Amino acid sequence: MNRLGLFVTLIGGIASGCGTAAQAPFNTFDFAGAPANDLATSNSAEDGAVPDDQGGGGAGCTVYSKSTIAAMRQAATSGCFEVDNVVSIAVSPVTANSTSIRIVAQDPAGGDYSAILVSCYDSATTKHPCAAFPTAKNTLAGRSVTVTGYYEKGSAAAGGYEYLSLDSITDNAAGTAPAAKSVLLADIERSAMKPAYWFQKVTLAIGTADALGMFDFSPSEFKSTSTTATCGSFYGFGMKPKSATGTAGAACTGTTQPAGQTTIDPNEVLFGTDFHGGFTANSECSCISSMTSKPYPGLLAANSTLSGTVAGILFYDAFSAAGYQYLSPLTNADAPITNLSK
Repeated sequence: MNRLGLFVTLIGGIASGCGTAAQAPFNTFDFAGAPANDLATSNSAEDGAVPDDQGGGGAGCTVYSKSTIAAMRQAATSGCFEVDNVVSIAVSPVTANSTSIRIVAQDPAGGDYSAILVSCYDSATTKHPCAAFPTAKNTLAGRSVTVTGYYEKGSAAAGGYEYLSLDSITDNAAGTAPAAKSVLLADIERSAMKPAYWFQKVTLAIGTADALGMFDFSPSEFKSTSTTATCGSFYGFGMKPKSATGTAGAACTGTTQPAGQTTIDPNEVLFGTDFHGGFTANSECSCISSMTSKPYPGLLAANSTLSGTVAGILFYDAFSAAGYQYLSPLTNADAPITNLSK
């Protein structure tokens, strides 16, 4: 199960913790192409939050247990649930070619275990087809919504992934997202395993003395499984603190994608491009603008660094039985990485 990044349309106010402003797409540089080769696209076979044949809708649910997200997640038992008046804190975009939408929802009170990924694939044909897509595709960030669906909690052998597979969604009114969770750098490292914070928007301060530097341009967890993918093959990258041991991998050589790290560094911080419309940083060596014959804006360099105030959605995913955390910033301001291509 490899993950495929999503270009995401967000409510303008979501980056500051509330989402009542008008919707403002950020697709200035959209990695448009065939669905399997597009940073702005996803398909049901390649989503980092769900197993290959899941993520589409409920599992034949007819009766739903009402719950908060926090109570549902802490019970850690798969089943049919209804969560009322939760806030959509981030959503994936919908274009003419879209067949999926992912919604990050959170209890309005916030707190530990209060957020979850809600997934819907219109094109799913096995296990969980999502009939709610025509309604779900109109969901905006910053709304108070009621969601029904099947909560899937994977076994330890499957990495303990979790998500809510959508059956229905009702837009109730404007909603206010809880304040971002303040965390430490150690909390977002790939091996930290902080389930209480998963799927929430988190924020942290990274000092210049221990700034993050490039570590992996081609993490295996972020590689597309498409055999034809060129531009749009990697949907994230890895950085590590100055204080952490480990030798950085190679950067791009022209349009050649370097080999990824073969040894996991527990201190590495993985960054996803789920919100690539607002967060343009990427490690896609082969993505060249047809208008400029230059790399798309946001291409990382070997000397790219990150310090200061950093924020994003803290996702959890599982690659076979190996679970890992990764941070997906919502905008460039959420992760002011230096030395990116213009």
